[in-house]
Amino acid sequence: MGANIVHNSDANYTGIRFATKVGPVVLEMPMGDRPYRLVHELPEPDENGRTEVEMRRFPQIYKPQGVAHITAEFLQSRGFLK
Repeated sequence: MGANIVHNSDANYTGIRFATKVGPVVLEMPMGDRPYRLVHELPEPDENGRTEVEMRRFPQIYKPQGVAHITAEFLQSRGFLK
């Protein structure tokens, strides 16, 4: 609930965008063997002009259940989830 599938052909990934209480977070699942990235999308650019903040990276060695668990635990422990 509150999640959407996104595809970014410019950055070469498909991902899941989660609506959290501090703004959208995207789990980027890249094409190829690059690591997964968990990215917080900022509503406004920060003082350095960034529009996103990479929060976590992990290798593509995990099965879908592992990816879901890592993502949920990370977001829950950081106060992103309600």
